[in-house]
Amino acid sequence: MSKLLITGAAGFIGTNCAMSLRNDFDLILIDNFSRSGSEKNAAMLKDLGLTVLDIDIADRSALNSVLEKQGELSALLHLAAQTSLLESLKDPIVDFDSNALGTMNLLEYLRVNNPNCRGIFLASNKVYGNLNEFDFIQRGRRFVPDGNKSAFGEDLPILPKGGYSISKSISDSYVQEYGKRYSLPVISLRQSAVYGPYQNPRSDQGWVVHFLRELNAKNVVQLRGEGLQVRDIL
Repeated sequence: MSKLLITGAAGFIGTNCAMSLRNDFDLILIDNFSRSGSEKNAAMLKDLGLTVLDIDIADRSALNSVLEKQGELSALLHLAAQTSLLESLKDPIVDFDSNALGTMNLLEYLRVNNPNCRGIFLASNKVYGNLNEFDFIQRGRRFVPDGNKSAFGEDLPILPKGGYSISKSISDSYVQEYGKRYSLPVISLRQSAVYGPYQNPRSDQGWVVHFLRELNAKNVVQLRGEGLQVRDIL
């Protein structure tokens, strides 16, 4: 059976992917359990016969030691990350290590040891910055771009603002570079506002589930801004 490595496997996307793909791949699951709730997800995966190894992708030696024992990888799903803008401001080093250095360690391992492994890496829509170069107007109960523009495409210029945005932009750029320079079959996705089962949200990250939990608990939801912002959710 083909081997699939999932980093950040005890996060909510990793947990859902592991549950969905466990019958199709020989899964190698790793996580550093820095996210609150990840231990609970790992315990649930263990009940399904899946073990999540405690590995920090920023530790190149530890990462390589584990991967070298696994043999040939068919695919990589890189989900491990520091995902909070506010946390990136509190501890920029952890943010860089998780998002930029960790990605580099994985790319280097593939380049040297497993160049045919197909890799899906997750960046962020934050690589585009804050979109302050556009004007917005209020229309009804929402803000919309001024003029005829109804949406933003991935052809927007990369203008990262703030630590999290910069570290994810570095990750995204290196994935593109390794794909072109070394012909690795890798791709970087710039998803936004992801939510779903087994997520452990906070007010600064995972806002869709956070809002729903607060509303179900009949708590007042704290909003930043005027509440007219529009976001795509996945």
